[in-house]
Amino acid sequence: MKRIPQTVWTIAKYAKTADVIFANGFFLESVIASKLKRKPLVMKIVGDWAWERSVNHGWTKDTIDEFQKNRYPRIIED
Repeated sequence: MKRIPQTVWTIAKYAKTADVIFANGFFLESVIASKLKRKPLVMKIVGDWAWERSVNHGWTKDTIDEFQKNRYPRIIED
């Protein structure tokens, strides 16, 4: 459990001289550091969480491209 506080501390340390925090991962830690340092935060999210969750639960066998084109029940799209 030490990883989260250490990561927040590291992000906050580098954020001192930054105009904005750009997160390509470590989203929780970046949000906390952004609040602590009162810096704007931009997050890049690659992928589709609904598709990943649907595949992991066995709700679809579609590729990500097929999934993007089709309509699904609300439980999947949320």
